[in-house]
Amino acid sequence: KIINVFGEKGCGKTHLSNIFDKKNKAKKIKEKELSFDFIKTLKIYQNLILDNYDNYLNERLFFSFLNFVDQDNKFLIINSRSPLINYQFNLPDLNSRIKNILIAEIKYPDDEMIFALLLKNFSDRQIKIEKKLIDYVVKRIDRSYSKISEFIYKVDEVSLKKKKRIDLKIIKELI
Repeated sequence: KIINVFGEKGCGKTHLSNIFDKKNKAKKIKEKELSFDFIKTLKIYQNLILDNYDNYLNERLFFSFLNFVDQDNKFLIINSRSPLINYQFNLPDLNSRIKNILIAEIKYPDDEMIFALLLKNFSDRQIKIEKKLIDYVVKRIDRSYSKISEFIYKVDEVSLKKKKRIDLKIIKELI
């Protein structure tokens, strides 16, 4: 029930955590907040997010935190820039615990993924848009999940306001 989500800054880790947070009312924790006393206050939360892990934690504290999550059957997402398995910990038990964590890498979306996201979201929102316009957007949109979501939201908003098909002029204004 512990997942390490890693990837470059801006690739979508935070976006994924925000979705998890909204759906599951997770408690977000910063690495610098974590202490033995703080762990006790987390008892009431079922879902936790350790945001932007950067290996500043005391190893015993980190091990205790992971044990706490495991023993209480909690869900934890640990966001980091590189996989935890790449860190070398001095505490053998911590290294062992880290090996049992699920790892998920999030990369910037490629053209195919952007096209699929746009197509699905437009379809879900019943927005009719020509394939050539989606191709146009794919080549020009910022390659981050948050910017893609933002763009889809704007198109949806404009579509509802203007009550007409989305055309190239509208797309250019929104990009």
